[in-house]
Amino acid sequence: MDKKSTCQELEEKIHKQDELIAELSEIFNLSLDMIGIGSLDGYFIKISNSVEHILGYNKKEFLKKPFLFFVHGDDQEKSRKAVSDAQKGKKAHNFENRYRCKNGSYKLIEWKVSSVVEENKFMAVGRDITEKRQEEKKFKQIINGSIDGFAIADINGNIMEVNDAYCQLLGYTRSEVLSMALKDFEVHISKEELKDLTQKIIDAGGDKFEGKNKKKNGEIIDVEISASFTPESNGTFLVFIRDITDRKNSEKALISLNNDLDNKVKKRTDALKRLNEHLIHSENNERKKLAYELHDGVAQNLAMAVSKVKDIREGGLKNKSAFIPDIQKNIEMAIKDIRSLINQIHPQVLEDFSIDLVLGHLIESINEKKQVEIKYINRIIEPISLTETTQLTIYRATIELINNIIKHSGSSVAEIELSKVKNNIRIRIEDKGIGFDINDIHIKSFCGFGLYSLSERLENMGGNLNINSSLGKGTKALLTVPAK
Repeated sequence: MDKKSTCQELEEKIHKQDELIAELSEIFNLSLDMIGIGSLDGYFIKISNSVEHILGYNKKEFLKKPFLFFVHGDDQEKSRKAVSDAQKGKKAHNFENRYRCKNGSYKLIEWKVSSVVEENKFMAVGRDITEKRQEEKKFKQIINGSIDGFAIADINGNIMEVNDAYCQLLGYTRSEVLSMALKDFEVHISKEELKDLTQKIIDAGGDKFEGKNKKKNGEIIDVEISASFTPESNGTFLVFIRDITDRKNSEKALISLNNDLDNKVKKRTDALKRLNEHLIHSENNERKKLAYELHDGVAQNLAMAVSKVKDIREGGLKNKSAFIPDIQKNIEMAIKDIRSLINQIHPQVLEDFSIDLVLGHLIESINEKKQVEIKYINRIIEPISLTETTQLTIYRATIELINNIIKHSGSSVAEIELSKVKNNIRIRIEDKGIGFDINDIHIKSFCGFGLYSLSERLENMGGNLNINSSLGKGTKALLTVPAK
């Protein structure tokens, strides 16, 4: 190869090198990060144009001062250590320090440094992370101020960051939580289920679900988890955890309450059905009784009176006036029976007298008519004003209980006590008869009001009927009705 060809090749190589250097220089100055070459004596030899954008200095201003001149006083020590490590031959290392800007403010710079000791120089790339750190600080303040737990985990579920709320919720210290994984807290879920759930979050970018976490003390709590996935930094999970134990317990209590209510409604419906049947039965009995008394009493007396009047008019009797007293007697007995029936349907005495006097009159009448000895004890001191419904209920309840004594007790002796206790009217009706097992008494075995329907009516008024009885020991009934 001749000399001319060799020179030409050399020129081409130099030209290509110049082009390469120009390209690298252009890339060097286009970088958004500060790229610099410096000496291990503490000066930058060359720096990219970005130093002016980031710190505000031109290249000449920046290069004429040692770089420690621009470093914040609190960061001087670690910056000197970085230089010392480079001088000792440490090839590459990362650190952060604050650089003073031309306007007097400071920027936080993240450095990646590689040194070449034998050439007494280093190469560094500095990135402004001031806003990033401010955002991180603001993010941490928001997260730590949250009442819900929060954790950041890597692709394998290892916890990288956690807020105070989650630590307090689980009962662990921050350092303990940071050494654990999310799976360490999750219970009642298999590895396969956890794997499927993780993949679902990755595929969808996020999910919301409920789970159970185990606290440090072994307690299991219900939690609501909201997790999102971001593929940056090899994959990161952002997880919010809320304690919903109280809510779950409330839901269980509500379900139980609804079930109890359903049972009570069913029982009440059945009770009302039985009450309706009993009222129909009682109403039929009352009608039969009324028809019997009308037929055997009123109708017969009126029929006899009509028959005698007919004999007088058609029989040609000589002494007609002798039949008039008998006719009058039949009519008077019919009137008496009618008044008695009217009194049974709606006692007029209830509208004219207070309940204590009405019960006294009732008991006196029953003693005379039924040939029994019912002792009446009236402990009402002052007049009581009761509604018509309350008075009628007390009146009919007393009749019903007295009838049960006469029909079922086997005793003609009883005691009735009327009193007022606070805002309640109380009636005690007691006999020393044969007694009965109240649990074996069928509802339909009672006529009139019946003990069952009586009890139901009293409950609807805010009162109650309490009956104590046993075989051979008599019966005691305690009836309570609100006075107002």
